[in-house]
Amino acid sequence: MIFSRTHRRRGGLLAAVLALLGSALLVLPLQASADPLPYADCPANTLCLYSGAGGTGERRDFTEAQKTERYDAAWDDKTLSAKNNTALWACVYLDAGYGGLLQTVKPGNDDDYASGDARWVSAISSHKLVPSRAHCFTGYERCPTTGSAPSPRNAAAAP
Repeated sequence: MIFSRTHRRRGGLLAAVLALLGSALLVLPLQASADPLPYADCPANTLCLYSGAGGTGERRDFTEAQKTERYDAAWDDKTLSAKNNTALWACVYLDAGYGGLLQTVKPGNDDDYASGDARWVSAISSHKLVPSRAHCFTGYERCPTTGSAPSPRNAAAAP
């Protein structure tokens, strides 16, 4: 008889403890989600540039189709962080027209320019989205497409 009373008390205490833990686990994720994750506001298929460090501040969005050789005066030299939410590589440059030093941002990654090398703090003036990192180091987008037409050199050699 004493044995069964002890089990009932322990069972009731165990049930109360489990109920408290369960309710705490339900509340904790709700509180954690109140603070947005850095860069969480960047839409899919978009390069997001931010005026603040760590994905904060004003945000400018650029789609995969946009290549920006020069930012307007309101945005030039304002970028302090970036989120590349595209399937392409993002190349960001210190100078307009894809000039000067460059940084690359892998697809799906973010980058912060507010710390580290002082040359990058509020200094980005242009960017492009390219299929591979190697394209960041070339001016391929400035070359006209040749298509399948023969080269002028080959035409001169023809009879």
